[in-house]
Amino acid sequence: MKKIVSLVLSMIMVFGLVACGGGSTEPAGDVAMQYITIDDAKTKLEDDGYVFFDIRKAADSSVMTVPGAQAWDMDAAKEGDAEAGKATMTEATKDLDKNIVLICYSGKRYAQAATNALSAIGYDMSKVFTLEGGFTAWSEKCADLVVTSFATATPADVEKAIADGSAIVLDARLQDSYSGWALGTDARGGHIPGADNFSASWLTCEYDEEGNLEGKTREEVLADTMANKGLVEGASVIVYDTNGTDATAVAKYLYSKGIKNVSLYDANEWLKDNSKEMESYPNYDMYVPASVVYDIVNGKTPAGFTDAENIVVLDVAWGNNEESGYMDGHVPTAVHVNTDSYEPPVAYVNDIVEWRLADDATLLKLLLDNGITKDTCVIITGYEPMATCRMGVICKYMGVEDVHVMSNGMVGWLSAGYELETGANEPVPATTFGLDKIPYDHTWIDTMDEMKAALGTEGYTLVDNRTWEEHIGESTGYSYHDIAGRIEGSVYGYAGIGSSSSVYYYRNIDKSMRNADEIVAMWKECGIDTNDRLAFMCGSGWRVAEILWDARIMGMDDTCIYSDGWIAWSNEGNPYVTGDPNA
Repeated sequence: MKKIVSLVLSMIMVFGLVACGGGSTEPAGDVAMQYITIDDAKTKLEDDGYVFFDIRKAADSSVMTVPGAQAWDMDAAKEGDAEAGKATMTEATKDLDKNIVLICYSGKRYAQAATNALSAIGYDMSKVFTLEGGFTAWSEKCADLVVTSFATATPADVEKAIADGSAIVLDARLQDSYSGWALGTDARGGHIPGADNFSASWLTCEYDEEGNLEGKTREEVLADTMANKGLVEGASVIVYDTNGTDATAVAKYLYSKGIKNVSLYDANEWLKDNSKEMESYPNYDMYVPASVVYDIVNGKTPAGFTDAENIVVLDVAWGNNEESGYMDGHVPTAVHVNTDSYEPPVAYVNDIVEWRLADDATLLKLLLDNGITKDTCVIITGYEPMATCRMGVICKYMGVEDVHVMSNGMVGWLSAGYELETGANEPVPATTFGLDKIPYDHTWIDTMDEMKAALGTEGYTLVDNRTWEEHIGESTGYSYHDIAGRIEGSVYGYAGIGSSSSVYYYRNIDKSMRNADEIVAMWKECGIDTNDRLAFMCGSGWRVAEILWDARIMGMDDTCIYSDGWIAWSNEGNPYVTGDPNA
């Protein structure tokens, strides 16, 4: 019995030695990783005692990486080739006795493969750290500490891409530049014909992640934007700018979303070559950039901006000076206009209070009280573009020719770091408007009677710019209104999501106007003939004021708003329908 036990023990020892590989140091399982935070890693970039290994695929590390990082592709090791991993790390650590920071995609599989390989070759594991969150987290938190080497596109590349659709060409500048403004050192305004836009400002602009009306994060909004523009994995993209930074920022973002075939183009050469065409929206200057407004309020009106002797800057929002937030900060020199002054609360039917557009006499008094005549240059500012565009439409309807709405609400102003003024500015009233006929331009606004007469006639489309739920009668859209439905014959034309104050489908994330081609495509999807006279309607006129402003900028002059909207229509007992019109 003792001989048998002794034989078994001997066999166990022999098999144990064979299984251990004759004393190899290769670990039996994954070696525990120790992590270094991004903040700590940043402090080690200039530390001679540290070296950074970018262990992602060579195709990725060659395009974007951490400053000073060495590229050591560990893809084979990640896929299970331990010998390849050991060989790579042996070469990487030859004559090296420093702390190593491993950079993979997210701090997981590639880093684990490298950690295992370093342990297997006997490297001091107390000196091996994995970057927490990997390069993905680094590029999000330290965008200014990312080295790039995107390919460079030529004018011929751009022309070919637009001609044959082999690549999407994107303008990374501000929406205002794309629309037509020559900003900064740009030789000309507008965009390369056929180019779409994806502004670098959208990546960092002010955006309320938690309090926005649609309940969407920035990433969700940008994902929608990318989908609308066909920016999907596998797409080829050329991104251009004129400042050397915007295109790179957009390219980095697209690359992080799986769009790997991205190249950069410096559009300065195109803008300086007058033989190359540029395209602008016909009436792009109806929106005015924050930078131009900043110059004007500081006494530096750009040459050619206006022929008017008098410029009036307005701040438009609901409430008096205190209630509106005007006293907390506004564009310098701006005079406050309470939206109740052009839409006073009045009981029109059955003692139901509504906020319809005021009568012409009241609107004329509003303009004169604020020093506005037909010859005044009016610049309208404020946080909410619906309110500022509503005032813009009123000015044009009454006969003021030179009217501009500051683009982006206040997002552009705040993003540029311009200071706000506190305290009130008092208007200098005007005595005469300068026109015998008031209102002067009826093409901007249809009354209820005018809309009724035109509805159903050839060449006229009533576009319902409310939420889908409002359109089919599932929601009234307003806490103070009880009737749900739509005007029979109206055509759904999008507005926003989940709220009667949302115009999500007509804006970029920075509250600038959405690309005109996308707006037209959206209308065509709804069966809207853009050759018709389009009358936009919503609940009470706010949403459609912004949409009409956009349409006029696009050169669609045969457009108007049915201002009183659904609330007035339904309160006055007019017929309506509910349900899905496509059912």
